[in-house]
Amino acid sequence: MINTFLSLAPVFALIALGHGLRRWSLVPAKLWLYAEKLGYYVLMPALIVHQLSGAKLKELNVGAMAAVLVGGVLAMSLLVIALRPWLCRLGQVDGPGFTSIYQGATRSNFFISLVAIGAGFGTDGTVRAIIGFALMPPLMNVLSVLVLARYAGDKPASGRRIVEILARNPFLYSAAIGLTLNLTGIGQPPIAGPILAILSKGALPLTLLCVGSSLDFSRMRSAGRAVILAIVLKLLVLPLLVFLGCLALDMDSLNTAVAVIFHTTPAAAASYVMARQMGGDYVLMASILTLQTAVAAVWLPLTLLLFLR
Repeated sequence: MINTFLSLAPVFALIALGHGLRRWSLVPAKLWLYAEKLGYYVLMPALIVHQLSGAKLKELNVGAMAAVLVGGVLAMSLLVIALRPWLCRLGQVDGPGFTSIYQGATRSNFFISLVAIGAGFGTDGTVRAIIGFALMPPLMNVLSVLVLARYAGDKPASGRRIVEILARNPFLYSAAIGLTLNLTGIGQPPIAGPILAILSKGALPLTLLCVGSSLDFSRMRSAGRAVILAIVLKLLVLPLLVFLGCLALDMDSLNTAVAVIFHTTPAAAASYVMARQMGGDYVLMASILTLQTAVAAVWLPLTLLLFLR
């Protein structure tokens, strides 16, 4: 349990560092905008290609677990969309705010999942967790783009506009390239592979620093209910849906643990970048990410302990 606490502490510390750098003007405000674009268009795509191209996907026999991971996200997506009219009637969120709640309730941070699963179940768990990275980035990015295109603006985007947005999404291209390299047996090519490995190491720290730089605690207090809703949906309801799916498919204990823990993590740091780039409420998104990470620092070890008993 202590290993998971220690592994999550640096993630939250980087968010706090980003906030401190912005608050005390140690980094010029304009630089954060360029840093976000660097992460969105270069570092995160490099990470996705690097991870997917080198993963041993063909050796994984986790069809049922893959179905549960995907099914959990789809079920949560339907639930959040069903809640939107109720949220609007209560005046809790506008369109951009709803997109942040959606991303906060459905997306998972693979890096934290991998560390937590590895700490609890070793190599056997880590190998199975790789399947989440093969499936979730393409699915989560397509769904997030569709929701942002529908609700972030003053009026819904046209079908043509949605296609244009998807066509420019670097995460989809990188996932397609990584899977192609993997499934064709090419793997991580010479020269390009080491370059991607170097670039990928900067993806998570830069993204988390950018999240921290956007924190506005006064805005976070005023949006308290929206943040709490995103935390409950992501860290409690989604893992419960996944667990019930595992029981229904009679999955073994290890695959069940990996599937549940994968979704018992804060939303992906990339959700902030996407909110910023596509007109979502990125301040609310940053607040959700920060508080989810803080709660997960306690909640995730408890979940691990439950499956390790």
